[in-house]
Amino acid sequence: MQTLTYENILTQLVECVPEFQPDGDDLRDGLAYLVLPAFIEFVSQETKKARNPEVLERAFGFLEIAADSKEEQVINLLCDALYEFAISDPEASKAHMGRSTRRLFRRVMKEVYK
Repeated sequence: MQTLTYENILTQLVECVPEFQPDGDDLRDGLAYLVLPAFIEFVSQETKKARNPEVLERAFGFLEIAADSKEEQVINLLCDALYEFAISDPEASKAHMGRSTRRLFRRVMKEVYK
């Protein structure tokens, strides 16, 4: 996987987790701020189903790569998307997160549960 940037995040996401099928128009138009929350919802549903560990591993691996990004736009996008986890089922999601994702998730949790 090449270095993750705001410009290539959607391409990288679809390559990494082909099971995730975002809205074609949002993907074509590069609307990452709509696609990432949809991806988080997809991951949340996969976490609840717990039927395909390989998909979960790749999905959370992608989130970890995004969390390690040095690009502020990617981090901000990911933080906005992680609000879905913070509201729906934080503990189940946290169990699958890598170190960098958990760090960002703690930041989001502080904002949600002030």
